[in-house]
Amino acid sequence: MAHNCARLCGAGITTNSLYNQLGLSYTGGIDVNSLVYCPALAVDIKSIGLTAQGVKILPRVMPDGSIYEAHGRQVWDIWDIIGEKHYQYPIDFYQEVRHKGFSRKIPKTANLSMLSPYSVHFVLHKYAVMKWDANNTNERDLWLGVQEKACLRDIEKHDHPSDPWIYGPEVESCCKLWWAHPTKNESHYFPSRNTYNRPGIGYVFEVLPREDDCDISTTYGRFMWFPIGHMVVTANTDGEFTPEAEEVIEALRKAGLADTIEKVDINDLPEED
Repeated sequence: MAHNCARLCGAGITTNSLYNQLGLSYTGGIDVNSLVYCPALAVDIKSIGLTAQGVKILPRVMPDGSIYEAHGRQVWDIWDIIGEKHYQYPIDFYQEVRHKGFSRKIPKTANLSMLSPYSVHFVLHKYAVMKWDANNTNERDLWLGVQEKACLRDIEKHDHPSDPWIYGPEVESCCKLWWAHPTKNESHYFPSRNTYNRPGIGYVFEVLPREDDCDISTTYGRFMWFPIGHMVVTANTDGEFTPEAEEVIEALRKAGLADTIEKVDINDLPEED
């Protein structure tokens, strides 16, 4: 069932729109940790035509330049940049998904007919890929400080304090470093409790903040992926589905996603925290 709750990017889903939604972890669905890339995969967003807050449907290109096929059909995926305006760090998005499930708006003008049951929804962030210098004392201490946290993907070499010295001066990034992304001067950081509070979405989580002079080299990266869940098509304010919405529904049917379509009148949805 479609869910409509406040998120960092807004008060909830809007009328006459399209969303991909999934229930996760706390909401009783898929284990969110299984959908994390560790380390995140660097992406040159300009080379694939994405902007800082963009969504595109793109072919799944293999290392040899060919387009991946499943059962004789090319596979195209949703590529979605999580904007830092609302989600300052990857940890913000990860925590929201854990608490409230996954919900992302997809432009109705996107090339939906290229999707298929084999498509997935990739999410990217400007700070997803972090390069750490093990020769920098502050960064080395910070890496050791997050050792108490387990790698979300249980990668063994990410869970040993000696790794910065074993694996060379450039330490492979691990998703547990997301907890060290905020600095001690963040407005949402509470030093007395060592917690990071994102107002308006109802959760607080513990962080291991870095010093302001502990600079991190970052770049855009693909840090999570999600299957196609419920493709939620919302009615207009009168509860009617516009011709444009019906075209979206037809495109999804032709893509083989008829079973995922959920037509929703927002007025009929229960209120959620």
